[in-house]
Parts: sequence; C-alpha cells; structure tokens
Amino acid sequence: MPYYGDMDSTASSHESAGQAPPPVMARRWPRTGDAAKSPNPLKILVCDDEPHIVRLIQVNMERQGYKVVTADDGVKGLAKLRSEQPDICILDVVMPHMDGFEVLRKLRRDPELQSIYVIMLTTEASEEDMAQGRRLGVDMYMTKPFSPAQLAHSIDKPEDMPPT
Repeated sequence: MPYYGDMDSTASSHESAGQAPPPVMARRWPRTGDAAKSPNPLKILVCDDEPHIVRLIQVNMERQGYKVVTADDGVKGLAKLRSEQPDICILDVVMPHMDGFEVLRKLRRDPELQSIYVIMLTTEASEEDMAQGRRLGVDMYMTKPFSPAQLAHSIDKPEDMPPT
C-alpha cells in the first residue's frame, strides 16, 4: 500500500504516538483530473537501475499517454531532473552512485526541483525506510513487487489510493 501526503509536524507527532499519519493529499500534485487524457501529457522520470523495471514502467506509462524519460542511477537521475524538469519522478532507493534517498534530499533542497511530485518505488519496505522517505519529503511510497496498473492509477487518480 502506498503512503502519500505532506511531510509536516502532524505526521511525525502521529508516528511518535504509534499511529499511522493521517492521509493528506500531496502538496505537489502536478495536475487534477484525468492526467493521462490531457492535451499536454505529464512527463515522468523513471529512475531505477533495473532495466526490466524501467522498461515495464515506461511501456505501461506510455500506453496511458504519459511522456517518459529514464535514468539508470541516482547521479544520472538528478541530472535528468534538472534537464528534463518532469512533473513526476518514480524513484528507486537502491541504485549505484547515489541512492534514491540522497536524490530526494537534493531534489527537495533545490528551489528549481522541489515541487516535483516523487513516488518512491522500491524493495525497501521497512518502517524505517518509509519513515526516512517521509522525512525527506516523498509524496508516495510504493513497494516492489508492484502492479503497473496500480502505479498508473496512482498517477492518474492519486486521491483514490489508500494511505499506508
């Protein structure tokens, strides 16, 4: 189940009380309504070092009408974030050269990038990893294995996705 929402003090006070953070829509969602059917499709950066995962996401998102660019490590991902200015970044955690948490940290500190909606899609499913993602400002956290249909739906209609 994905986590999504603002990373504010309310979330951390709920966590410290042993409760799940309340579901809050992400402050950076790039568009409302049916995003895939817009005349200007959303641009998605897929940053993952597993070529078969990248291709699976790319093919499925392009079928939905999104424009997709890719990067196979964190350093290239950060460069593509700067050069491509995507609406959404789908980011793995475990990658060579720079992990996804460091990419996210740099992205949120950069005024030109900080408004990009970030979905972490990773095998790192521990509570600590999810909490670190929230602290760094992730908008949605999904774990592998995943359903391409669920990922597409979470991009098209994030309000329908249940909180973690």
